Order: sequence, then C-alpha cells, then structure tokens
Amino acid sequence: QRRQGGGSEAEQTIDKNFFADRVLHEVIRYGCGRPLIFSSFDADMCTMLRFKQNLFPVMFLTQGETQKWQPFSDLRTRNFLAAVNNAQAFELAGTAPHAEDFLGENGAQLLQQARDQGQIAVVWGDDCNSRERVQYFTRIGATATCYDRSDLYMPESKQRAFFDSSALLAEFEGQCRI
Repeated sequence: QRRQGGGSEAEQTIDKNFFADRVLHEVIRYGCGRPLIFSSFDADMCTMLRFKQNLFPVMFLTQGETQKWQPFSDLRTRNFLAAVNNAQAFELAGTAPHAEDFLGENGAQLLQQARDQGQIAVVWGDDCNSRERVQYFTRIGATATCYDRSDLYMPESKQRAFFDSSALLAEFEGQCRI
C-alpha cells in the first residue's frame, strides 16, 4: 500500500487478483474443515477475499490513528469509523483495529458503533500486552483482544480455545462439502 507521506509499505510484485485466487485455492484445498479467518491491512484485498468466497469470514485490519507508523494513503485505513463503514459496505465480518484507537475516553462508544452494525472488533497491538489492558478492552466491548503471552494474561474463565465449540467446529467441517 502507498503511504501518506510517499513511498510504499512494500513493493508489490504480484497482481492482487492473482494473489487472492492463489491464496483461496490453497486454503480451500488444504484448509477444509479448519477454523480460519482471513484478514488484511489492504481494504481491496479484504473485499476480493470476501466476494471470491463465502466459506471463511474476512476482517479488515487497521492501524487507525496512531503515532507509531506513518499512515497509509487509503482513507479507509485511517480511523476506526472509516474501517467499520468499509467493513459494513463490503459485508466483512468486522475489523481488527489497533488498540491505540480505544485508549481515549470514547473507546467504548467506538466499539459500540461496530456492534450496532453487527460487526466484530478484534483489538490488537502492543497496548494489549498487560492483564489490565486486556481487562479494559474486554470491559469496553472488544469482541476479542490479540496480545502476546496469552499464557500470562488470559482470564481464568477464558482458558478454552476460541474455536473450542462443537457447533462452530461442525460449521467449519461443513465447508468440506463443496
């Protein structure tokens, strides 16, 4: 992706459409029955992955309003509400926003706007790497929190794996019948 200040995140050497087709081919061939979620920082890639298949949920990863990295040129990546609107418009499962967007006093309101549209929001980033922050993001309404060292910070009531549900696993097994 292009950066707002110029330059690219990385040089793209392959057509996005070809790349999406290749990823889908391999995942459908070898990932049958596995609980998988597609995600990308590239809004167009998320859209392609969503409309080229309906087996696996797709989430739009965003870095949001951060001081840690130079922003992308794509306006859909710049803040959480733009990402939520993009996810809603293209029928994505939700967003995976950077935690920094929710450290202010309106963090709970932002997450509520995603929930109001039926979206999930999986918060990620270095700001999640403490027990207190994991509890904070849970309290303000994040669907899930991605963080390092889950063995240290995972609440006692959440010791089971995210996909440890017989109904959910049966749903993924149903993917094999295509």
